[in-house]
Amino acid sequence: MDNFVYCSECHTVFFDVAAKTCHICREGTLLDITFIKNAAQQTAPVLESGLVVAPTALPTMTTAPVTTMTPTVTITPLPTMCVMAEEGLWVRTEPDAEAPLARPRALLNGECVMVYEIRNGWARIGLGEWVNADYLN
Repeated sequence: MDNFVYCSECHTVFFDVAAKTCHICREGTLLDITFIKNAAQQTAPVLESGLVVAPTALPTMTTAPVTTMTPTVTITPLPTMCVMAEEGLWVRTEPDAEAPLARPRALLNGECVMVYEIRNGWARIGLGEWVNADYLN
């Protein structure tokens, strides 16, 4: 007899008794099962409680390679824009004048930055870095 786990949500059976969640649906409760052979020599999964999951059909066990996919993010900047504010321009963590500062100093008048996005009057100049677009030229 071999030990496997059975997903109560998507009914997948797989060999990873250390798994905490289903590898397929990531939602189901995992139940320990053991495969036993019935009188006709068919293999059927049985839960710890003794309930047979699929008594009339042979389970199909396949091994698929696990592939880790890394998303690719392409950021295309808008043209370089320069600060047009005599006293400088503060960089915020969000497009909001009340958001915390993202940098310890303001951008200086005449300093140029790459702009990746403009949203509701705010220009994103980096990840988590926003400035008021009214002060860019």
